[in-house]
Amino acid sequence: MCDANNVLDKDGISAMCVGAEMCVYLKSIGRTLYEQLNIISMLYGYHINNNSYLYCNKTDVLLNIFEHLRHFDKEQSDTRKEDNAEEKTIAQYSNKIKSQLGADENEPKDTNDDRSYVYPKMCGRYRIIGIRDLTVGIEADFRGGEQNKKPTLPCSKSNQMITFYFEHHCEVTLRASPTEPKIKWYSEIRKKKKHCQPTENEPMIDDDQFRKETKQELDDLIEILIEEFLKPEKNQFVRRETMSK
Repeated sequence: MCDANNVLDKDGISAMCVGAEMCVYLKSIGRTLYEQLNIISMLYGYHINNNSYLYCNKTDVLLNIFEHLRHFDKEQSDTRKEDNAEEKTIAQYSNKIKSQLGADENEPKDTNDDRSYVYPKMCGRYRIIGIRDLTVGIEADFRGGEQNKKPTLPCSKSNQMITFYFEHHCEVTLRASPTEPKIKWYSEIRKKKKHCQPTENEPMIDDDQFRKETKQELDDLIEILIEEFLKPEKNQFVRRETMSK
């Protein structure tokens, strides 16, 4: 048996061994991997991902994107001042949130430090209910007074990484790659199928249809987030599919 305690980091070979063990066990009880996945999904909901990246060769542009997301009130103010700008809905943003890190990220918070940040609370039609910024040390819940605490995950001022939590069980992490000219996103939506009897007005949705609708919901959010937060045309980002042609 593959002992996960002996593998302390991600490892493809170990994962393959665990997968093989599962296949053998499921075959012994007359069940396929696909059937087992459906059982897990019915119990805990579907977990669907959309992970990819954009190419950007300008480090200053990448840094500016994250700075704009941390000072979203200024971003919106600048948008309104643009000459001949098209009229559009101004996204809501949070109150000022103070960093929970000191001058050194391993030191306790300095009470005299007045660094504060303002984050978006809307992305298109999608409401953001919280953020986690592992660069400046903020984890805030926008529900009930914007409670803020130091993240439990390690923080690093040298890495740009912000996670946005949405109200429909979806989260998106934006991260600037420290080794490649890329800005990456990692996203997941979690949705559980309701157990109900089909009616004439509300027929039972089959698993494949439910999975496709859930994936489409996540894909729609990512497309809006890319356009509103990353602005690929303005920043001259190159999409992944363009580079692969």
